[in-house]
Amino acid sequence: MSLDLRLLRAARAFLDPELQSGKLQPEDAYRILQKDVMLSHAFATEEVERYTFDSPGQANSYFYGYTRLLELRKRRRRRWARVRPEAVPRLHPGPGAVAAGSDEKAVNEIFVPQQRSGR
Repeated sequence: MSLDLRLLRAARAFLDPELQSGKLQPEDAYRILQKDVMLSHAFATEEVERYTFDSPGQANSYFYGYTRLLELRKRRRRRWARVRPEAVPRLHPGPGAVAAGSDEKAVNEIFVPQQRSGR
C-alpha cells in the first residue's frame, strides 16, 4: 500500500503541471492514472478534476513539501543522532500550511533543543 501511495504522489507531481501547461490532455491523464497507477475510473476522474478545476497546483506544492520533509529527516538523522528516537514522530505536527524554510528553522531552534534538554 505504501508503494501504491508513493506512485500516486509521483503521478500527481507530474500530471498536475502537465495538465496546467496544456502539454497533457485530461484523456491522457485518465489513461495514465488507470493503466499505470492502477486507479479505478472514479478515482482517476476525481484526481483529474482536482488538478484541473478544484485545486490546480496543489499536488506539486504538496510533493515539494513532502520531499523537503524527507531531506530534513535525512539531515537530522546525520546531525542530531542524540535526539531521542521516540520523539521523532513529533517532529512534524501534521497537516497544514508551513512556509518553505520554516520547517528546518523550527527543528534547529525549537525541536532539537527541547529534546536535548529532556522536555
